[in-house]
Amino acid sequence: MEDAIGSLNPMLIYLDQKEYDITFNKAVEERPKEWSSGFVDYYTLQGYGQARGYSGMDGTLQVLHARKQLEQRIMNELSLPRTMIDNSHYDREQLRQELLQTLLGH
Repeated sequence: MEDAIGSLNPMLIYLDQKEYDITFNKAVEERPKEWSSGFVDYYTLQGYGQARGYSGMDGTLQVLHARKQLEQRIMNELSLPRTMIDNSHYDREQLRQELLQTLLGH
């Protein structure tokens, strides 16, 4: 697959959150109940979550943790340029600066 896009000079930028639990709970508190219900259903009522019988907030977090592990494994297997940016502090200006530096350096 990398060969198909190689001529486009792609770069993978992964925005990481160190503590998914904290990030997810923060989003649940800040957003409408409908959002969290839809999010939980999306991750627990199909595919990976459903196959493992996951439910509720805890089940959603289990799916998110498994997804992060898979994403990191895939990232490590890719040969294209990539960078991981930690967004655990929710600082939009810092994130913006890091993204700009990454893109300008590429």
